[in-house]
Amino acid sequence: MTQTTMFNPVLYRMIIPLVVILLTMLGYKAPFFYALALFIVAPTVLAILANRWEQQDIAFRETSLDIVYTQYNWIHVPVEDERVYLSNIFFRQQSILAQKLLMAARIKMVVCATVALVALNDSVTAWTQFNRQDPYSIASFAGAIIWVAAAGWLNVRTLELYQRIARQDYQVKSISIAEKPLYTAVMETRTAGDEPVMAGLLRGY
Repeated sequence: MTQTTMFNPVLYRMIIPLVVILLTMLGYKAPFFYALALFIVAPTVLAILANRWEQQDIAFRETSLDIVYTQYNWIHVPVEDERVYLSNIFFRQQSILAQKLLMAARIKMVVCATVALVALNDSVTAWTQFNRQDPYSIASFAGAIIWVAAAGWLNVRTLELYQRIARQDYQVKSISIAEKPLYTAVMETRTAGDEPVMAGLLRGY
């Protein structure tokens, strides 16, 4: 079975679902919305746009194959599941590259701002129900404040990325397919070294 998804953060696949489920059970909306928006909604929107751009013959999608063991068959033998991940997007012209990167950055900014609003709403709700005599209330309020801080940090990082894209503070690299040049952008990061700008836009942090 082949399944097409976006960006392959192995660590997130292991940790984020557990954290989101735990905090959602405690009554938080922000963690669930964070995971939904940045790991499902935003990548899906970008995948739809990338498919449209490829149909318009202005882009080329680069994918990578990952084999994971997601389930067991009736005799408890692991079943391989092939997943194709969109790892980068190349464009026919540098001007189109700059335009589409800016569009993708704006989409992520809107998503991150919405995550921050949901986190802020969680903190207001926790404050209205705050009772310093109740340990659960104290923990709930502290958790909400932590999520507000995390959402703020996420928005700051996304704004920095948007500003770098707007200034075209990245390197343009080219490849040739069928004797036609294709262009992509890479950016130096503190954590991943040189990586495609699109990969940075797909990350949930």
